[in-house]
Amino acid sequence: MRAPSPLALLILQLAATGGGQEVHESFWVRVLPQEVSIPPGSSVWLNCSTSCAQPEAWGLITSLIQGKKETGPGWAAFQVLDVKAWESTARCFFTCAGETEEATATIKAYSPPHAVVLEQPPLMDVGTEYEFRCQASFVFPLEKLTMILSLSGKALSSVSLAQSGYRLESANVTWTSKIQPRLQDMGQLMSCHAQLNLNGFLIIRSSKPVRLHLRENPMSQVVAWVALTSLAGFLLLTASGVFFLQPGGQLQPETLRPPGETPTEKVANNRYQLKLKQKLIPLGSRLQPRNSPGFHVIGLFKQQGTRVTNLVRTSPNLSPMDRSHSSAPPTPPPRPPCLLLLLGYQVTNVKPIPKRNLASSTPCPAPPCRAEPSCPPRFSLSSSSSLSPSPLLCAPAPPAMTFSQSLLLRALLALVGSLCLGLLALSGAAQEPYWADLQPRSALVERGGSLWLNCSTNCPRPERGGLETSLRRNGTQRGLRWLARQLVDIREPEAHPICFFRCARRTLQARGTILTYQRPDRVELEPLPAWLPVGENFTLSCRVPGAGPRGSLSVTLLRGTQELSRRRFPGESPRARGAMATFTATARKEDHRANFSCLAELDLRPHGLGLLQNSSTPQELHTFALAPGPPSLAFPRLLEVGSEQLVSCEMDKLFPVEEAHIQLALGSRMLSPSIILDGDKLRAAATLTVEEEAVEGEQELTCTVTLGGEDRKAQGNLTVYSFPQPNLTVSEPSVREGTFVNVTCQAPPGAQVRLDGAPEPPLGEPAWLSLTASEEDDERVFTCEALLEVKGEILRRNRSLELQVLYGPRLDEAGCPGNWTWLEGMESTLQCWAPGNPPPVVECVRPEGGPAIPLGLPLPIRRDHSGTYQCTASNTVGQTTKDVMVMVEYGPDLDQLGCPETQTWLEGTEEVLTCQALGVPPPIVSCRPTGARAWLPAGPLRVTREHAGTYHCVATNSRGSASTNVSITVEYAPSFGEVSCPGAWTWVKGSDHQFSCEADGNPEPVVLCARAGNLSQEELLFPHLGSHLGHDPAPGLYYCNATNPHGSASKTVAISAESPPQMDESSCPSHQTWLEGAQAPALTCRAQGNPTPRVQCSREGPERPEKLSVSRADAGTFYCVATNSHGSDTRIVTIGVEYRPLVAELVAMPPGSVKPGGNFTLTCRAEGSPPAQYSWRTPPGASNIGLSGNNSTLSVAGALGSHGGVYECAATNPHGSHALRITVHVAGPWLWIVVGGAAGGALLLASLGGLTYYLQSTACKKGEYNVQEAESSGEAVCLNGSGAGAGAGGGSGTGAEAEAEGGGAEVYSIQLTAT
Repeated sequence: MRAPSPLALLILQLAATGGGQEVHESFWVRVLPQEVSIPPGSSVWLNCSTSCAQPEAWGLITSLIQGKKETGPGWAAFQVLDVKAWESTARCFFTCAGETEEATATIKAYSPPHAVVLEQPPLMDVGTEYEFRCQASFVFPLEKLTMILSLSGKALSSVSLAQSGYRLESANVTWTSKIQPRLQDMGQLMSCHAQLNLNGFLIIRSSKPVRLHLRENPMSQVVAWVALTSLAGFLLLTASGVFFLQPGGQLQPETLRPPGETPTEKVANNRYQLKLKQKLIPLGSRLQPRNSPGFHVIGLFKQQGTRVTNLVRTSPNLSPMDRSHSSAPPTPPPRPPCLLLLLGYQVTNVKPIPKRNLASSTPCPAPPCRAEPSCPPRFSLSSSSSLSPSPLLCAPAPPAMTFSQSLLLRALLALVGSLCLGLLALSGAAQEPYWADLQPRSALVERGGSLWLNCSTNCPRPERGGLETSLRRNGTQRGLRWLARQLVDIREPEAHPICFFRCARRTLQARGTILTYQRPDRVELEPLPAWLPVGENFTLSCRVPGAGPRGSLSVTLLRGTQELSRRRFPGESPRARGAMATFTATARKEDHRANFSCLAELDLRPHGLGLLQNSSTPQELHTFALAPGPPSLAFPRLLEVGSEQLVSCEMDKLFPVEEAHIQLALGSRMLSPSIILDGDKLRAAATLTVEEEAVEGEQELTCTVTLGGEDRKAQGNLTVYSFPQPNLTVSEPSVREGTFVNVTCQAPPGAQVRLDGAPEPPLGEPAWLSLTASEEDDERVFTCEALLEVKGEILRRNRSLELQVLYGPRLDEAGCPGNWTWLEGMESTLQCWAPGNPPPVVECVRPEGGPAIPLGLPLPIRRDHSGTYQCTASNTVGQTTKDVMVMVEYGPDLDQLGCPETQTWLEGTEEVLTCQALGVPPPIVSCRPTGARAWLPAGPLRVTREHAGTYHCVATNSRGSASTNVSITVEYAPSFGEVSCPGAWTWVKGSDHQFSCEADGNPEPVVLCARAGNLSQEELLFPHLGSHLGHDPAPGLYYCNATNPHGSASKTVAISAESPPQMDESSCPSHQTWLEGAQAPALTCRAQGNPTPRVQCSREGPERPEKLSVSRADAGTFYCVATNSHGSDTRIVTIGVEYRPLVAELVAMPPGSVKPGGNFTLTCRAEGSPPAQYSWRTPPGASNIGLSGNNSTLSVAGALGSHGGVYECAATNPHGSHALRITVHVAGPWLWIVVGGAAGGALLLASLGGLTYYLQSTACKKGEYNVQEAESSGEAVCLNGSGAGAGAGGGSGTGAEAEAEGGGAEVYSIQLTAT
């Protein structure tokens, strides 16, 4: 899904800015599109905009997945991904000035049916119930689907899937309906329609129509042959009678006219004059005079160089198909020529005009023809078109025909028509090709599954039939022309069953294909190595045995969900089964503990089945990285017996470090280290202890690191030794001051000892010291040090002892100061310490009472802690006392009692600003105004409004300062100003700017505005509330009054109204349609507003030069903008250009001639706007013709001789029509040739007899003929025929006309009268 276009974002930005007007109290939020329908799984962009100039927050609230986001001034665009629900909502919100507004968009997902298939029904028996199966594929949502079965455009049955339940994906629907066909249903077309109703928006898909066929009765052919033989014999007898019997009586023909029509009305009817220049007119050819409907030539008689042509009107155009693509039955094929001869229209006044007399021919005026009895009668040709009149040619009245001749000719024509009907029916029955059909022709079943095959034929009485296959059969059902057989346990990969029937010494066959598939039940991935070094290659190998067909199988090797390799097998034989795929990869650190698996997919969706998947058991890969060098071992070289020492071993560049193992060992004893992980470094630390009974000397320390089955080792030696502490003794550890004390230091043999304050003795000898205890010796420490050499290293041991001397307490200034000064609020501690042993107890109390400060404890100091404290120190030796003075200072304090923060003065009174502060030392207070106001004078002052404001008062002493703001409020009576309450105010309709009239006063005055002359509640305004009572202010004069406790004021305000531009559908239609070739109209749009807006329209894209007439290039999008001083309004106008249709292409497939029984298709393509509707004109007698959904394609299955001829495709829309022709040649079968030859011979004999009589008739000599009563008998009557001499002296014509009709061809004038 692409991001929003710059044009859409520009429009959103223009809408958000609102023409530059600032939004004070309300704003709007919009979202585009508000409602959209998309295919499931698609994405869509939602564009949100607001009129807030500076939004505080914005976002999109929806349960759908959100993708990208883009923002700009006043807009934000959000992408919504993977929409699968039928209907979802997304709420777009903006927050502006603490208020939040929302706009909601609706997103719908749908999937129309991809294909609708109606199965071909078998040959049917009348009154028997049959099942019709219709399939619709990939439909979503399913609950909106309705299936309809129709016959010849009429609905037979339908079913709605509204209760099918909600699904998250598209589904295939198969619907079975039972129908009992009737006799009149045979030969009709049946269709299936899938209708998706998306809340009033219909999407319809239709199947290809199928024709219902009736089983033939063999007796019908016998009856047809008997009837044809009888008619042929009777026809020969009638022809002979016509040839030899010629009675002499005459019968004047009647003038045919519609009921109630007078001769005067007859003349007033529209007429046609058709002049034929061709000598030979092929039977079935079409004549199209200018400005008249088309006619077909269906009969031709010629005598003495004169032709009499019978014309019939062309068949009406096919009605256009339904725009919803629903199937409709095709128009019945045209009647054969014989029927058209009997049922066709009449052509009057067909007479030859010799070219030598053409210039002298003159039209006959209408009134004389009505008056003269000799004028020939005129006959009508029915037509639905309104035609312009043409001149009427007059001729002398012909002699009358005898009654018997007329009767015999009518009987002869009736028999010829009946013979044609019988031959047509027999030829259609004889030429119907016999076939065998196998359903399904192609099937895909699971290996080991079963399938029913239906074998049928249209042979009336097949001798025998069956189904040849190597597969196992379970059951068989038979009928006269069908058999159904169940195949079970189908295991062959590919089978080709053959359906056959023996009919009329021929074998009819139909071959099918059955493919089997096997699910990928076994997917095997070869085991991976237990550990693999990083950087080493390894191979993944996957086998899928038995699954197939291999051409539909794909094998994918996965690392977790990441696809490493996918192998497909296109072009494989359907018999191929199983597959194998390999992939070589390099081990990485990222592959450690990664799951590798193999996914096998058997895609049967092209066959109407699903996607079958299976995967192997995931295998976990372990990779590692181990440095080649040994680990680092840290340990002491010397270890004393009974002591503890820390040893450590570490190694870096390990992966995975958490799975590495490390061991520490001293000799054969394993240690228990603590493990520490630091990145890719592993460290082990252990405490090494040697017991007392351990042997002194050297021992080996070993460190081993193991990872991925590989080891790295480090070793070292240490020495174990024994060196105890020296012995230090004192005669008395605790003595009174002045007592004598002895100190002695002694070590093991071989060690040197040293004692503080005593001389160093010889090696191995003890050291001693004697002294008299004093106060300075209290807590004196005596240290005895022993030195021993081991492995060249000097080891030291020492022991210390403290001497305790007892003496009485003493309170001095250093330990207990006599004066303390503290700051209030600080955390302070009262200290009073006295030396002495044992340590004395010190206590301090306040003799005068009050809260006391405990010694040695930190405490927040308060003002009431000031005073004199008496401190006493005592121990077992003696006691002493001392006085301590405490002073607490604090900064200034300004409270509400001494310095109120708010003071109210009245303008004109006398006041004094006072402010007092507390503090130690006493503070100094000063007050000054904030801003640029002058200082207040000392003492009383006269209050004015300028004295109102805030004054800053500061109190200061040596411990700090304090300040406070004193607000002085000066109250006064109300008054109006021009800025806060303008005398003239203009209101813009639709804007958020409300009428406001404010008055100056303290307290704030209450302002009330009312329209002049009306004090009703509807005319009151409340500008101090920023709004009015639910209506816009009416223009006029308003009186405003302001009141507070100190007085009142009034003012008059005049209000006028204006409005921004506005365009709607009535003043500026958004969609306009022009007709190609018409005069180019001007694109104008009107707008409403005050002042009157100015409207300008511009075309999207490059400018085009103006033209006088409309062309297709004029279509496009125009942007019309209306502007006045209060803003603008934009409207998009789409111009569409419509034009008449033109058939651009008419193609036959296959090209060239069509063999009997073959298939061919005619495709017609036309251009036009609105889209053209297609209709076809087919050769007479052509049957079994199928049309596509929009009639643009005509198809014939099993072509017969009657399908050969001219096909015409006509394209029509409201602006006109256009047609194109194509000729199809079909070589007729031998049966048609034999039957046609016999019928032609009989017809030739009858025609010879009739023509013989015709040549002998006296009426044929004048060359004027009238074909009358064609609707009932088809008889052609000679009226006044005398050859080329008729009409030689009448009329005159222009020389140009005579020259155009020259060239040696005979010219015939045919006058047609439309009723």
